[in-house]
Amino acid sequence: MPDLPPYPGGYEKDVPPRLLAQSTIPDTERLIADRAANEKRRAENKARRSAIIARRRQRVEAIRSGKFLPTLPPANQAPLEALRAERLAIARKEAVDLQLAVLGRTMRTRSSDAKVTAADSALSEVLAQLDEEDEEGEPSASDSDYDDQETTPEGIPDVATENREDSHDEIPSWRT
Repeated sequence: MPDLPPYPGGYEKDVPPRLLAQSTIPDTERLIADRAANEKRRAENKARRSAIIARRRQRVEAIRSGKFLPTLPPANQAPLEALRAERLAIARKEAVDLQLAVLGRTMRTRSSDAKVTAADSALSEVLAQLDEEDEEGEPSASDSDYDDQETTPEGIPDVATENREDSHDEIPSWRT
């Protein structure tokens, strides 16, 4: 190692950092000379890593596209493709349900959107009325007018025995 020039200052803290490094690290000149080679090596390693990553990405895309799957007999292809499509649809639906559950929501429908809107809107009134009719259920036997009619042995209501006041003499109001 060549002789170092004398320190420019009287104290050690005044020593320039390069001179201090040269004085404390053995083979400093070799390390400084190897720095260019190290940068070249780093660039080569980075290029090699990026090539490996690109090959892995191509392989993953090929696997996902089904490139490596064996060809099946034509009789088996259609059912398996249908099964695969069904599984994909189920997985997508579950993903949507999970996302909505995470957000604390339920599946949006037109009726739920209408109910959420103002209570005095016409659409919500109509839908509320339809909901009430749906909740009523079937009429009971006492509400039915079938008990008032006599039936023939075949089970068909007898029109002649019904208590109706038919007046054919009157002219309907819409004809006058």
